[in-house]
Amino acid sequence: MIPGILYTVKSGDSLRDIADRFSIPFRELISTNKIINPELIYPGVTLIIPQVRKPPIEVNGISYVFGNTDVPVLSNSMKYLTYLTPFSYIAREDGSLFWINDQQAIQLAILNNVIPIMSVVNYSYYDTGTNAAHIILNDMTVMNELIDNIISIMIKKGYRGVKFDFDNILPEDRDAYNNFLHVAGSRLNTEGFYISVALMPKFISPDYLAYDYEALGRIVDFVLLKTYNWGLIEGPPAPIIPINDLRNVLDFALSIIPREKIFIGLPLYAKDWIIPYVSGREAEIISAQTAIIRAQDNNAQIQYDEISQSPFFYYSDEQGRMHEVWFEDPRSLKAKFDLVKEYGIRGITYWNLLYEFIQNWHLLEDNFIIVRD
Repeated sequence: MIPGILYTVKSGDSLRDIADRFSIPFRELISTNKIINPELIYPGVTLIIPQVRKPPIEVNGISYVFGNTDVPVLSNSMKYLTYLTPFSYIAREDGSLFWINDQQAIQLAILNNVIPIMSVVNYSYYDTGTNAAHIILNDMTVMNELIDNIISIMIKKGYRGVKFDFDNILPEDRDAYNNFLHVAGSRLNTEGFYISVALMPKFISPDYLAYDYEALGRIVDFVLLKTYNWGLIEGPPAPIIPINDLRNVLDFALSIIPREKIFIGLPLYAKDWIIPYVSGREAEIISAQTAIIRAQDNNAQIQYDEISQSPFFYYSDEQGRMHEVWFEDPRSLKAKFDLVKEYGIRGITYWNLLYEFIQNWHLLEDNFIIVRD
């Protein structure tokens, strides 16, 4: 730690306000000053304000990959990544896998000293995957066939780890999912591969009932919390990642999973809803950069919700329909980065790298030392 400066507490100050004012992690301020009760500070007390070096962080980027046209977009983000995860192989009920066009992405990752991570899901746009998961998790023959196929692909293509992202699991398959990841982890770790799991966070979806967070935190090498799933595409307009809800998710996760295993998910996209909201009508997904341009083109005033720490705006299209757009900007991203520093977690996962947002990468580099292979 670099030596700090001195600050004298004034009437009305709180420790959190002081930490925010100096852009330092709240817990760092408490630790440096050996404060026992953060709620009790008094005017006139002198605090040491530490000048903290940029903390190290691991960064995972998830991306759809369809071939040559996507390589230039992916290339722009390579220097900011620890891991690249092409999305996604689909596990079938017989243990086979639906393949994806990922070879160019893997080669790009390796060329840039980025670790390629294989993604395996049980669902598709047309199928929830509940039945496939039930069979895979409860039939040892199918389970081992799937793991064999995963290891074969990883060796052949140059993957160094795997991310299991099983959604819509039955609550009664909770223990079976633990066992599956334990079996897969034992075999994959023996081969020298990472194993990770993507989880729907508690408080976002009923899916959390199918996950034993504490057990999964012990079994896998790291956990990716899919915290970019507020403001659902098929739901009413809402912040994509409200920081107050993100804090609640982290408080719960850190109570049962080691912080050095936790990644949170951040979005590189925005959502544009036609309002008034009509059930069944989906929002348009656009990049955060497109959202900003759309606001400019329509002379829309960008507003900022202080509770969720999220920007939004309204505009009228050529057909006279009103729209409501929620997105991320440097101010909202900085709030999330500060939360990452405060909680001292392992890293950030971005969805989806094909949505370009150059401001994010510059801000990320300003706030963290990105761990590279």
